Amino acid sequence: MVYLGFLAKEISNGTPIVKNINHPVNEIRIPNARFCFQNDFDPNQYNFTVDCIFLYGNNKSNIFHGCQPWLQSLPPVDDCTVGYMFRSNGMMFSNTNETEPTNIQFMFNANLPLNVFIKDDCFDVNIVDPTFDPISSIYNFTDEENKYSDFDKNDTLSFDTSNANDYSLCPYEWMYLSYTVSINSAMTNDWKDVFGFKPMSNDRVVLNSVTEYHSKQYGVAPLAIMQMQPASYIEAQYIEERAHTVLQALGLIGGLYGSVAGIYIILFGQRNLDPFGFVQRYFFRHSVKERLVMAFRSSKSGLPLVNNDKLDNEPEAISERVRNLEALLTEYFIDAGYLEQLKEESQDGTWPKMFSISRLKDRQREQALPESRASSTESLEMEVRHAT
Repeated sequence: MVYLGFLAKEISNGTPIVKNINHPVNEIRIPNARFCFQNDFDPNQYNFTVDCIFLYGNNKSNIFHGCQPWLQSLPPVDDCTVGYMFRSNGMMFSNTNETEPTNIQFMFNANLPLNVFIKDDCFDVNIVDPTFDPISSIYNFTDEENKYSDFDKNDTLSFDTSNANDYSLCPYEWMYLSYTVSINSAMTNDWKDVFGFKPMSNDRVVLNSVTEYHSKQYGVAPLAIMQMQPASYIEAQYIEERAHTVLQALGLIGGLYGSVAGIYIILFGQRNLDPFGFVQRYFFRHSVKERLVMAFRSSKSGLPLVNNDKLDNEPEAISERVRNLEALLTEYFIDAGYLEQLKEESQDGTWPKMFSISRLKDRQREQALPESRASSTESLEMEVRHAT
């Protein structure tokens, strides 16, 4: 009982385990990115702009004028006075397809006097995966692949890193940002998960990024540069699972019972067959008793194996007792279905091949050989006796 209590506690409140699977891929989705500039003065008068360049594996560059299909200006909010949003719209980085880019460069420009920028006047850079983009939700961007609003905030993995991709880029800096993609599959608390069937999970794509900063020439446009590319083309999947489920608990209990039963058989031998289990003994006792009474109430010899009283007509009682014993064995101990099938085949004349005439003749010959050998041995012994 203590063991059962421990399993019940682990099933309901046990710490989940996390499995890691790495999948090599040829393409990785380009993240969405937001660039924000904040200051006490109005930066619009300084013509703050963002442009970008896609770089391809064949060392060619394709410049999109203003990046209008992917880049758009943002309305001012509390933490972002002037902002731009890069939305990848399904574009992918690729290490095999030359028609898809391998990295992207963002260039920031502003017509600012040199004394405007001080140490704290930096850009805020945020990158997010398009399928889980809280920034787009702030600006009410509609995107079918963005599942942020549908995500259950209560089912978040313990290794969740929601603010790990926020950086600052200061004037006259060149930032190299590389990232990897992981899929976090958080378990849910539905009944399939508890019982151990294929669980439902909340899948979330998480970006893990690192940066490297270099200084660029002071006073030369652009004001700052950020280059973004995948660190590797491997997707890591982290799957959260229960350490114990109902099916696993039943398996452990069954294995423990089997081990104890096996040790008992080795030490003390096999117990007698018992067709009446716990349910029949205690919950359906009346129905089992009624079936036995209905089957043997007209029998003069009583219930098989238990009524051993001497009867007047012993041959008839023995015959009846044998029939009752066969009925009891057929009902509770032995499945006579195959024997019934053989009986029907014998009556129809359709015996299996193992009982064919040629096979029967071969068996008769095999049985006759020992008899002939025995008779020849006896005759030889008689001849020896006469000779002596």
